[in-house]
Amino acid sequence: MKLHANYIDGIRSIISKVIDEQVSADFAVKLVLKSNPKWGGRDRRSIAKAAYDIIRNLRHYSSNAKSENLKEIIEYYWEHQEVVLRSDEPFEEAYSIPDDFLKILNEELDLDIWQKEMVACHGEAPIYIRVNTEKTNLAKLSSQLKKLEIEHRVVADALILEKRIQAKDNPLYVQGLFEFQDLGSQMIGSFLNPSPNSLVIDACAGAGGKSLHLSNIMKNTGNIIALDVEEAKLNNIKLRAKRNGATNIIVKTIKGGLIKDMEAMADYLLLDVPCTGSGTIRRQPEIKYRMTKAYLADKTKTQREILDRYSMMLKPGGTMVYSTCSILPSENRGQVDYFLANHADFELIEDRQLYAHIDNTDGFYMAKLKRK
Repeated sequence: MKLHANYIDGIRSIISKVIDEQVSADFAVKLVLKSNPKWGGRDRRSIAKAAYDIIRNLRHYSSNAKSENLKEIIEYYWEHQEVVLRSDEPFEEAYSIPDDFLKILNEELDLDIWQKEMVACHGEAPIYIRVNTEKTNLAKLSSQLKKLEIEHRVVADALILEKRIQAKDNPLYVQGLFEFQDLGSQMIGSFLNPSPNSLVIDACAGAGGKSLHLSNIMKNTGNIIALDVEEAKLNNIKLRAKRNGATNIIVKTIKGGLIKDMEAMADYLLLDVPCTGSGTIRRQPEIKYRMTKAYLADKTKTQREILDRYSMMLKPGGTMVYSTCSILPSENRGQVDYFLANHADFELIEDRQLYAHIDNTDGFYMAKLKRK
């Protein structure tokens, strides 16, 4: 397939938006493809694939093209496409790790761990789905997927799809029989493991995936209060809860004195805090280009503030889980240790770090704490 000039412009525009403007790759692809209505389906697929491949492997292609000029890198990619590592290629070039991120990895993790993790994160992430146990079970859902000729396999209490599917076109998804959710993310809900008829606060609920899972664990009893600072995300939770049949989820926007008003209210508290996302690079390779000391410092500051303020919503005797989708100790155990040093009324019960190269999940951290 010929590399046309407008292809180069489209690919270059996507990559520039991701690296220079730090927008998500998905958003950049949609924006650029929408800008040229003359591109057909094949054109769009080729441009999107090239952009994603180069974002994931930019340093490798730049090294092999012997150029930092994006046009020349795109031309090299178009001619070669397949990533073939040279025997003498430095690790950071082979796996396209920017210098700022490389410094952070070397400071935070043992060489053996972070190199294995970067190798694991270089491929595509598995497509996990979680069974909505309020409407079906693992065996039934597996049987229904087979009838639709959707190839999959069972892993623990979840399923992995062999190929990506369009959720909106899948009748089982539309009926609320499953949700897309990484196995590591599912493990966080199980780690908190709230009892039926309890009061749970999901204080950084985001799109609501963990709230929906907690509803399943609680058998749709009690109450889950899903909080977030972004009202648009909470509106999305309402739609997902309706599709899932989860009637025990209440959404509230964090504003004013809400957190103080909810002091000592929760039996269980989930703090899935904003983080660098360093454990999700396999899904979002653009994260590598955001990973600077300043970016990490901003996230750790926010995490400490959330831990300090939001933890007060937990009752004495209650259970709290602090979690991130990061592999960096400064966002994980380091934050827990700092919190415990300043909050004598909390104690650590257990914690766990998930890695792609060990667990075949996103890189998640979770710590369970008890309020005395």
